[in-house]
Amino acid sequence: MRICYENFAEQILNILKAIIKEEYPHIKIASYSKRAKDIESLRKKLRKDKYNENSEITDLAGVRVIAYSKKDIPLIAGIIENSFDIDTQNSVDKTRSLGNNKVGYRGDHYVVSFSEDRAQMPENKRFKGLKCEIQVTSLIAHTWSEITHVEHNICIV
Repeated sequence: MRICYENFAEQILNILKAIIKEEYPHIKIASYSKRAKDIESLRKKLRKDKYNENSEITDLAGVRVIAYSKKDIPLIAGIIENSFDIDTQNSVDKTRSLGNNKVGYRGDHYVVSFSEDRAQMPENKRFKGLKCEIQVTSLIAHTWSEITHVEHNICIV
């Protein structure tokens, strides 16, 4: 099943890249990445109190788009909103939830699936009903996130 999510993330990423290149060729992307959640990460997530047997894990497939400039994020967000069905209940704007007076990670996290039309395309039929989390952030926000994750994982002996 993991291979299916890897292929799904790759398909989502390919669609995003093509649309960004076509609609906004001036946008400079620092990096694109994709992944399927690994088994150990899924185990850790399932141990958290907010998940039970009826909970839906919505990030088994993931895509990250890191733009050089935060001014490009709304353009990329518009592409996502126009190209996929958005699960608004599980999507989050980390910038809005953080607020203007706090320091921390800023980015948009969209949980998406294929629209009915896109899911009917032969290359996408196998992904019908799957969800993928797309994270869109700036290079500086991503750097902040990486630094704070490293600091939390440092063990002093």
